[in-house]
Amino acid sequence: MLRKHRDVIFEIQLFKGMSYTVEADQSDFYNARDKKIVQHTKKQTVTFKDGERLHLWVARTFKGNLILKANGKVLGRYEPSTLDRTRYDTEPTTKPAPMVIVLKNETTPASTSPSGNTCKASDPLGIDQWTLHPVPTAFGLDAWTMYSRNRPVTPVAEQHPTVAVIDGDSKGMPQKLKDYFAAGGGKSGVADVDPNEVATRNWLIGQLAGAAAYAGDNWNWLRHSINKQADGAFKLVSAKIAYVRGKVRIYFTGYSAKNPVFGPGGHGPGNAKILQVYAGIGKAGSVFKSTAMAVGGTFKGNALVSFIFGSATSWAEWQADSQKDGYDLAAALVASLVKAVVAAVLTVALVAAILFLLMIAAEIAVAAILVGALTLGIGWAVGYGIESLDKQAGKAWKGQGNGDGTAAGIAPWLRSAGRWLGESWDHLNAKFPNDYQPWAAL
Repeated sequence: MLRKHRDVIFEIQLFKGMSYTVEADQSDFYNARDKKIVQHTKKQTVTFKDGERLHLWVARTFKGNLILKANGKVLGRYEPSTLDRTRYDTEPTTKPAPMVIVLKNETTPASTSPSGNTCKASDPLGIDQWTLHPVPTAFGLDAWTMYSRNRPVTPVAEQHPTVAVIDGDSKGMPQKLKDYFAAGGGKSGVADVDPNEVATRNWLIGQLAGAAAYAGDNWNWLRHSINKQADGAFKLVSAKIAYVRGKVRIYFTGYSAKNPVFGPGGHGPGNAKILQVYAGIGKAGSVFKSTAMAVGGTFKGNALVSFIFGSATSWAEWQADSQKDGYDLAAALVASLVKAVVAAVLTVALVAAILFLLMIAAEIAVAAILVGALTLGIGWAVGYGIESLDKQAGKAWKGQGNGDGTAAGIAPWLRSAGRWLGESWDHLNAKFPNDYQPWAAL
């Protein structure tokens, strides 16, 4: 549908402040404004305001009607296949004439018909007296434009931009919220203490989201690491290492008999609680296992929600920059993915190293809640360090004016790969047209 489409443009100026919706009854269509598919099976709609020009794309094989509504009332049904009965071929280079539906109320008050036609009980806006006529447009083609019999038509000048289509859905994200995050990725404003401009508003919010995700995923042991005693006092649950027959064993202290997480007995480094809380301290293999768990945990549970939130802010920042295309967004997401994995590995490794010094070298009992605070603090420091190195590497790679880090260098690679795939496809399609024709028709 995106490669072999035709344009449908709605421009309505009837009553200031009014909103309208467009939906389809049999086929999907594409909302070029929001860059998303509108599915008729899910009864999805597109909303736009009075005075706003709405640009839609429909397939050349579009079936059924585009239905225009205001306040739930149907203003019109437009069936592209009957408005223009020309049958176009399937070549992407073919540009069918755009259909432009224009409803304007330039002279009459709001209490009368917007077209200047007669208002009736069955037709309060005089819509049935509007007609369709072909007129020239800036496309150099004819367009089917709807206008009143009693008013001359004004051609609609419409540009035809190249759109980079990105998989994603911002449904439910209010415009003000999207604008808030779009403006939150600039400079931090504290260059004296943040020379690489890492601590932007979006980055700080992302750190809070990461801390909340860590607390949510580890809430069970975090809340039981502060144990209420029989006398009403609180005591921190701690762990200390002992050696039994030459093997490392971890024992907890400060827990009560009712504590469902921490209990008696010695635990090996591979115990689930030791892996999760104490980074598998006591054995190198357990530390590696704990590291793998941390990397995997980045993409599930609350941590996954935090990662998606970071991706959403990257998407909002990307949309606000008209000079960037889909490859720039893809590069930013790839860079974020790599940095998240590296941060998880380094955080666990540093926590394990500090616990080794405290629990094994110094033989100090370490409270579980302290490990949680240590993990959050190290995670913040590691994240800041990785972002700083990323921005410095980006400037060394693409020049001092680059503020996007290594993503600015990755984007040209992805762009070249996309161009190569497109050229390879065209070559195969030309060389083996019978084999590739079914795919080309999709």
